[in-house]
Amino acid sequence: MRMDLRVRLTATLLAAFFCAVPYTLSAQLDETPLTDEVAAAKRDLVARVPNLGTGEIDAIIADRITWNDSSFGCPEPGRMYTMAQAPGYKIILEAHGVYYHYHGIRGRPPEFCTSMGPFRQEVPQPGTRTR
Repeated sequence: MRMDLRVRLTATLLAAFFCAVPYTLSAQLDETPLTDEVAAAKRDLVARVPNLGTGEIDAIIADRITWNDSSFGCPEPGRMYTMAQAPGYKIILEAHGVYYHYHGIRGRPPEFCTSMGPFRQEVPQPGTRTR
C-alpha cells in the first residue's frame, strides 16, 4: 500500500512539473536552421535599440520547440490562453551583456517577448530547459 502511494505521489509531482514548463524541445520537428528567423529578430532588435548594429548582436539560443499554450512562452498578466500545442521556436539574442527573447510559431516571424526582458543575467546553454 505504501509503495502504491509513493508511486502515485511521484507521478503527480512529475505531471505537475512538466505541465508548468511552457514548452518542450522538439527534436521531431523540422531541423532546418532558423537562419531567417534569427535575421528577422536581429533586424527587429536594431530597430528597438538606438545605436545598435546587427554585428553587435549574437544569437545565444535558436531552438525549435513546441509551445504548450497560445501565449507562445510570453504570457501577459491577466490574460487567459488556450492550452494547445503549437510547433514554434525560441531565440535569445545578446547585445552588450543584455539578453532579448524572441518567440514565434512555425510560418510566422519572431516577436519580441516583452514579458521576458530585456534583462542582464546568465542564460542557459542551448538545448536546456528554462522556465
